[in-house]
Amino acid sequence: MKKTFRYLLLLGALTGFASCLDEVPYGTYSNETFYNTEADAVQSGQTLFGLRLLMSYLPAAGCALASLLLVFYPLTDRRMKHIAGELSIRRKTEDHE
Repeated sequence: MKKTFRYLLLLGALTGFASCLDEVPYGTYSNETFYNTEADAVQSGQTLFGLRLLMSYLPAAGCALASLLLVFYPLTDRRMKHIAGELSIRRKTEDHE
């Protein structure tokens, strides 16, 4: 029952987000104007900072956070043996059902 609710919730969220994709946020685009830029166009400092942030600092922060979580993840040899034992018991009981 919980899995069904989660799937329906996810489906509803995706449907809601997909409806936003139909809207054009900055006016209308055409094939003539969408990729038409000036030859000597210069990006503002704010734009360059945003690109730098999105392409370097945020991914680096995500990797650092993931590394930190892996360091403190309680997965020892003893724990691995315990998990393997539980899984083998589950597999045996599922086979008999």
